[in-house]
Amino acid sequence: MSPRERAANAADLAGIWCAKEAILKSTGDGLRVDPRDLTLAPAPTAGFGPALASWPGAGVALAGILLASFDPGAGLGLVGRVAVLARPGTGPASQPALRLLAAPDVRAWGGRSGRSSGR
Repeated sequence: MSPRERAANAADLAGIWCAKEAILKSTGDGLRVDPRDLTLAPAPTAGFGPALASWPGAGVALAGILLASFDPGAGLGLVGRVAVLARPGTGPASQPALRLLAAPDVRAWGGRSGRSSGR
């Protein structure tokens, strides 16, 4: 993490890590890229997760990475981040829309093929 990121509290550190991991997975780089190479900035839009401020050597346009935060379950102490890539050279109408939909509480899922355990 950058010095500014390391100064964050524990909950924010988890969010920073999840954001970097989501970004690197969305680009197909995974952990072949050192997460310390990515620097995050505060969220530019309410409801969306921290923005990617810099990534020297990135193989994609930073403006094309859409990042959002979500709460995976109230009171669980978990952090959720999702990242998607916009297609370069296309107009805004053809870009992906990143919308987070309300979902059932994660504690209700049994973890088997997405079927509810009934608990």
